[in-house]
Amino acid sequence: MTVDVSAERVVLERFEAELGQLAVGWSRNADGVQMPFQILRFDNAPSRGAATFATLGISSQLLQSEKSGREIRQEYLMTCLEEQRDWNIPAVLQQIGSESTRRRRAILRGEVLGPRGPLFPGSDVTALYAAIPVYFSDALHSVTVGVGKEVVLVWLLPLHTSEAAWIRRVGWRGFEERLAETHLDLCDLRRPAVAT
Repeated sequence: MTVDVSAERVVLERFEAELGQLAVGWSRNADGVQMPFQILRFDNAPSRGAATFATLGISSQLLQSEKSGREIRQEYLMTCLEEQRDWNIPAVLQQIGSESTRRRRAILRGEVLGPRGPLFPGSDVTALYAAIPVYFSDALHSVTVGVGKEVVLVWLLPLHTSEAAWIRRVGWRGFEERLAETHLDLCDLRRPAVAT
């Protein structure tokens, strides 16, 4: 896989413009093996007392939509409260990014990944939901990195098992409406389930 360094630079510049200065990054997994993409952390983003993690480098590969067949470039975002930032979020993002690039399959809005068992210590979330990054400015919904080259940013929101089942039964639009009604802090990995 050829890495488009200039495209990665454009995405990183957008991250830093919207999220602030990069706090730390990882290019190796827990076993010390070099990854084909990085995980970045930005503190006090999207708001004070929160942290945002982002992949960088997945967008160098075209991923395919299972629904339309369209080829898409993506990067993934996850958020948490500041006191949860040392949880294993980089490992979760590395696993999702590795699966996505290995299968060359895009993660689409409304898609549920899992359940796979507890994702984080001290939290009951077991799955991830692909959403538009509504906690962020519109500038973090996508990034143009060249002529005809756009990187779509996907917010991976941790879910409870009951929420994953509810989305599969009722649909993602209903779930997003329910989330909007609750006014829960979606950065909190310990938030209560909105569907049982």
